[in-house]
Amino acid sequence: MVKLGSEHYLEEKLYFEAQETFNILVGTVLFELARYKLNKKDIIISNFIARANMITKAVYKLYGINDYQDCWILYRCLLDRLFHLYHLHDKNEFEVFEDWSFLEQYKAMNRLINYPQFDESKYKNIINQFVARKERGEYLLKNPPKWRRPKAKEIANKLNMDFLYMFGYDYGSTHVHPMANDGI
Repeated sequence: MVKLGSEHYLEEKLYFEAQETFNILVGTVLFELARYKLNKKDIIISNFIARANMITKAVYKLYGINDYQDCWILYRCLLDRLFHLYHLHDKNEFEVFEDWSFLEQYKAMNRLINYPQFDESKYKNIINQFVARKERGEYLLKNPPKWRRPKAKEIANKLNMDFLYMFGYDYGSTHVHPMANDGI
């Protein structure tokens, strides 16, 4: 097996150019998608694409200031979305995922609004969102969607890309969760 080392890397500016090209491509794709009435599956996919683009831009910004630990954290976030997207497509669970996501966000808003020290005057936007979502939220509370997050390792194995789990997701987790040598 060929082992890759720093002699196999491209010039740094080429990676930045690739990111800029990716940003333009994503913008074009999202602009085109915005011209159509999309179903839930297409909306979720376009949201994942948009989020991946922002995360990628953030990685390059953080790399530019030598914040490599947070680059790893965001790389792990990218892989998490990749694994989720594969799982959603493989199981055709876009609809139930959207219901589950809605319910989780609704419950989080509910906890915030009902927190005794919550100052309603400063969070009118959240309260308005909560009120607008109340009917669907209450329905989903009574009829919760049956969905579970996929296990990253299982999805990486299914993709036959266990290296993404080992050298990305799992290794990135050592930067996500606090460690004794954080910040070195």
